Amino acid sequence: MRAVLFDLWNTLVYCPTRSRVEKIIRNSSLEVTYEEFLTGLRTTAFIDSRITFRDYLERLLEENDLEKDDKVLEDAQMIWEDRLSEARLFPETLECLTDLKDDYRLGLISNIDVSGERFFTSNFIELSELFDDIEYSCTVGLAKPDRKIFERALKALGVDACDAWMVGDRACDDVKGALDSKLNPILIDRKDRVFKRDYPVVRSLLEVRQVLEDRS
Repeated sequence: MRAVLFDLWNTLVYCPTRSRVEKIIRNSSLEVTYEEFLTGLRTTAFIDSRITFRDYLERLLEENDLEKDDKVLEDAQMIWEDRLSEARLFPETLECLTDLKDDYRLGLISNIDVSGERFFTSNFIELSELFDDIEYSCTVGLAKPDRKIFERALKALGVDACDAWMVGDRACDDVKGALDSKLNPILIDRKDRVFKRDYPVVRSLLEVRQVLEDRS
């Protein structure tokens, strides 16, 4: 038995997270990078459904000795949640998953806060029904690249790591987590910004099956 695990945001579903987070950083006068901001989310709202995005930002402002202005916090929460209104499936998503489902068990592993989870489960029912297992970080209390969340998925799918692949758009979360967990990684790079790597890189989800067949 073999399995293919997928990341959600900007792998299967487009979402303008980066541009919105960078706007929030500017509006809040924070001197942190996008990656630093996400690292903080991985240890707060992404692994604890009781922590809202606003809670995280308030904590971050306090750590950086910045004023916790209610208007700034409210606007930030709104920007964060409004980004979901632009979420949409990539054109090839359903075709890819439907094709693979005949031959592989399918899993989803997402670093996601509670607002994102609620939005996804309400608006992408057809997509969620294609998976044999779904691991939401805010529900299980673990986030990529922690290998424990990958191990949970493997156990639920009933496959060994050597027989599983992880497809995602973030090397620091998806590829690193897969390698640490002994899975086979596939990086999706739609903007063609990644050159030679020691692991497969695809430009479209429709290229995934060919990689699987070539490496089988």
